[in-house]
Amino acid sequence: MSYLKEYVCSDRFITDGGEVFNLTVLDANGTRRVFTSEQFSLKEISNGKFVFRNPDVFDGRIVIFKSSEEGGLSFKLSVDNNTDCVIESVKFPILRIPCKLKGDGGNDTIFWPALEGTLVERANDNEYYSNAIERFGGGYTGLAPAGVSMQFMAIYSDKNGLYFGTHDKDCNFKDFEYYFENSDTVRFECTHFVGGCKSYLMPYPVVLKDFRGDWQDAAEIYREWLYTSGMSLPEKLADRKDLPQWLYDSPVFMIYPVRGRTDKDCDKDMAENCYYPYSNILPVADKYSKSFDSRVMALMMHWEGSAPWSNPYVWPPHGDLGDFERTVKELHKNNNLIGLYASGIGITTKSVKDSSYDITDRYIGENWSEATCRDSEGEEIKVTELSFVRSGYEVCPYCEKTVDVTVKETLKVANADVDYFQAFDQNIGGMAHFCWSKEHGHPAAPGRWITDSMISLLEKIRSGIDNIGKNMLIGCELAACEPLMKYLICNDLRWFITLRQGRPVPAYSYVYHQYVCNFMGNQNELEKTTDFDAAPDNLLYRTAYSFLAGDILSITLGEGGRINWGWNAPFCDDFPESEHLTSFIKSANRWRKSFAKKYLFFGKLLKTEPANCAESVAFVTKQGHNISDRVILNRRFIADDGTVAEFFVNRTFNEQELRLGAGKGKLYTTPEKCQSVPYFIKLKAGEICCIVDI
Repeated sequence: MSYLKEYVCSDRFITDGGEVFNLTVLDANGTRRVFTSEQFSLKEISNGKFVFRNPDVFDGRIVIFKSSEEGGLSFKLSVDNNTDCVIESVKFPILRIPCKLKGDGGNDTIFWPALEGTLVERANDNEYYSNAIERFGGGYTGLAPAGVSMQFMAIYSDKNGLYFGTHDKDCNFKDFEYYFENSDTVRFECTHFVGGCKSYLMPYPVVLKDFRGDWQDAAEIYREWLYTSGMSLPEKLADRKDLPQWLYDSPVFMIYPVRGRTDKDCDKDMAENCYYPYSNILPVADKYSKSFDSRVMALMMHWEGSAPWSNPYVWPPHGDLGDFERTVKELHKNNNLIGLYASGIGITTKSVKDSSYDITDRYIGENWSEATCRDSEGEEIKVTELSFVRSGYEVCPYCEKTVDVTVKETLKVANADVDYFQAFDQNIGGMAHFCWSKEHGHPAAPGRWITDSMISLLEKIRSGIDNIGKNMLIGCELAACEPLMKYLICNDLRWFITLRQGRPVPAYSYVYHQYVCNFMGNQNELEKTTDFDAAPDNLLYRTAYSFLAGDILSITLGEGGRINWGWNAPFCDDFPESEHLTSFIKSANRWRKSFAKKYLFFGKLLKTEPANCAESVAFVTKQGHNISDRVILNRRFIADDGTVAEFFVNRTFNEQELRLGAGKGKLYTTPEKCQSVPYFIKLKAGEICCIVDI
């Protein structure tokens, strides 16, 4: 079956009377009304134009425009609105696609663009579906630009696939979501947030195309459009002159708290741990720098002088400022680096982690309520999804107070010679939360103005850092979204959270690798999804996955300098086997700094077929699902000089055989040693090899 020909080209999804769009409007009080296409009559069909009216329901009309697109079709929608309401959003198109997913005994797979790339293989795993409005634009949803950059979804089988994307070079807000109406039908939908306009004409097309292949082929459609779209992408990393040298050195990010043991700790359990005073990290940093033969970035959590994860007033650091300053100097003296986590834009009034922290009076005295985000009815938006950490409010990036405080606090960190500031944790993809305020001066509904406000804020931060003679890099939680990549070059990836819904794929790297250099992330929430003991080599698997995505590697620390499974895993016991991991990271960074840098750091990812080798279990989820993969992972890159390299990693603890087929090119068994390509090769645990086509 061709999804496009059988379902879309026939116009059945428009004409069969089912829901093909819905329209959400706000009245003067901010009350929502939702109109669905089922409430309208299809009054006119002519030359790819479909006109919907029902004056008894809505004073106006909705028009769908269909046109041909190379290899497919494109659609736009307009709303003529004669009511007193403004338009908050338009959901279009809504496709109901027959499917049977692989994990349910069928042949289909869904690609969802959130969390740097998610493959959905079971219908009943979709327990996390939610739309962006429910979370005020925060959280792990399909919102672009925010937690999503790639503006497309896809469904495919071994016979064909359907690409569902928006080709919008201006990156207007939209939410890509899927959910299952039943085990045999999936609903694809895209919600467009239009900024509270009176009438609306979609300024970009929704594009539907047939394709053959897998998620990489769908990503190729998007990437081909992106590179010719005129979107304001940053310069390629290879061409940038404004970035610090340490980024190009691929330091290993070493992530740890200085208070408490996990984010579950509060009050007495949030006491200073083995990494306080701050200088306690120095021998650990030296140890891993030697073990990895690499610079390390000591990246701290729970360091804030306010309370853990309590923004915006985070400076000075908790406790002994003098020891902090001496630690920074010693790290730099030993050619290592210092980084800090923070919690983005917002105002914490009370901490749950440290109940002695309460600045409610300051919140009132400084009139912070003038800058807080408001919902459609004018109520302040409380901190979303973090009630176990703090109470407080989201703040609006359009407001002068938000900008002024955020810039000043960031410059305090930069002045302390911090190298990296993951300042925008909780601002997923670097984006702010939604705001509907009628008092701030921006449109009274979410729209492009939020992106423009964040760009302005980040430009002020960058300018301020430059003006004080520093070159601190800023990052965010998840990979940076398209319009913010220029400012957020190195970010805390969360692809592993994909295990809640399916399996991860490096789609973000596939599309954007030449423009950004992210790091592996703190592995938060893996403890909720993964049975570590059931697949004890899964940490090596995750690290190999990140290496092959072209990302900087990271470790998280438990008690006594031990490498842990991830942040929020048990801090004191049940540590993973780390000998193979340490050896692998040392080897991986040796490759990243060798001739292979032009591929692994600067190259573009290419479609890659799975390695010719055995399979084994890579993850066992706490829902009891075994996620298998090849025992040897691989990825192809093309460099700017046109040469292609394919890298292979044994991601298990045991020696594995890789069948190569004696092809052309050169096989590198180390960055310095090469030979002709043999028919097969055996790789030890964590061992890397590379074939370069000459």
